[in-house]
Amino acid sequence: MAKRLGNYALQIQWPLLGVLVVAFWFPLSIRAEWTWLLLLFVPIMLLHWWLERRLISTTPIVVLSLVLLILGVLNVVYAPYTWGLVMLGRPLLGVLIIYTFVETSRLHGNVRIPLLILVGLAVFIGALALFTTQWNEKSASFDFLLNYLPRWRDIPGFEGGFNANELSGALAWLLPPMAGLAVYRWAHKLPRVGVTLAFVLLFLALILGQGRMAIIGTLVALAVVIYLLVPTGKWRRIAWVALVAVTVFELVLIFNPAERERLEARDEISFTTRLYMWQASLEIVRDHPLTGVGMNMYRTRVVRDQYPVPGYENRVLPHTHNEMLQLGTDLGVPGLILFVALVAVVGYMTWVCWRSGDAMARAVSVSMAAGLLAHGIFGMADAITFWDRFAFVLWILLGILAAQYTLVTVSQKT
Repeated sequence: MAKRLGNYALQIQWPLLGVLVVAFWFPLSIRAEWTWLLLLFVPIMLLHWWLERRLISTTPIVVLSLVLLILGVLNVVYAPYTWGLVMLGRPLLGVLIIYTFVETSRLHGNVRIPLLILVGLAVFIGALALFTTQWNEKSASFDFLLNYLPRWRDIPGFEGGFNANELSGALAWLLPPMAGLAVYRWAHKLPRVGVTLAFVLLFLALILGQGRMAIIGTLVALAVVIYLLVPTGKWRRIAWVALVAVTVFELVLIFNPAERERLEARDEISFTTRLYMWQASLEIVRDHPLTGVGMNMYRTRVVRDQYPVPGYENRVLPHTHNEMLQLGTDLGVPGLILFVALVAVVGYMTWVCWRSGDAMARAVSVSMAAGLLAHGIFGMADAITFWDRFAFVLWILLGILAAQYTLVTVSQKT
């Protein structure tokens, strides 16, 4: 009876996690007031230890997450500039997401609850993307459609809508997983309304937004999903034809003479500016190899004055437009090593699930890895940093992948 009550008590972690995601969505001045909520997970973890005699399942992602927190603490102490320990709030939330997903999945023997959360989130973000994005000149070809879409600009927490480039990075994380899960569910005649709706909404938002690196990354990731998950035969041929058709459509848009003339000057400026950003980032890593300039400090005025980027003398430059270099400016060479280790760990866990798991484990692991791959390509020329409001999506994908990896490795031992 006591253990049954304890298991019921553990369910509080889900609403608490939801509250934390909402609280940590807001700017630093607001979320700092809610950081104490993270401490509520201490009794939850102790309760879990009492029930399972296990504080936390050890996975490669958990190890890297703890390394990130340790580097963050050292960074607050030794980096030349810092916002303080409050900057660790979002990464710590990420660790708790991984913890909750892994332990819940291990307790129930499946990843059903995390997947339901991911699908619900994908539908929500897909709808937000369609109705709140601040469409720019790259989307001008679709004005005939965009003019008829509702414009939601006064939703609390989403005031003014989203920057199209920022949102495209989140879409790149989410769209390939929805494709992979939809393939699995259609192939096995399982309920698939949610994943199919999520895929359609996300796909429309991505195409309309025309975030090119996100589109390139997503097309590559979808090719991986088709090759590994779509059964051979008619449906695989249809999938390849559809992917090629979308690719050709994008190439026509990019190289259409009218569009090319209109966007050519903008693209040239954008590329040149990125080179200046990357040069400034490399100079930061050279000057501060052990710590960088501090977590999320690249955007600050003092750093801009020391490492200027033409065109941003009096404008906010939120990140380096390269996620690997961003970690270098935030955490120095240890941050660069952490990035490479994260890529290697994702590849390793996916391989273990593919080699040793059943059809469901393969579909889940490949789907999550495909989302991380798509976003990784996006991150070569843009960025959503560990300290960004959308970073929780990254932690959800890593959490589901770690949960599936844990189930596969535990089953091998029993």
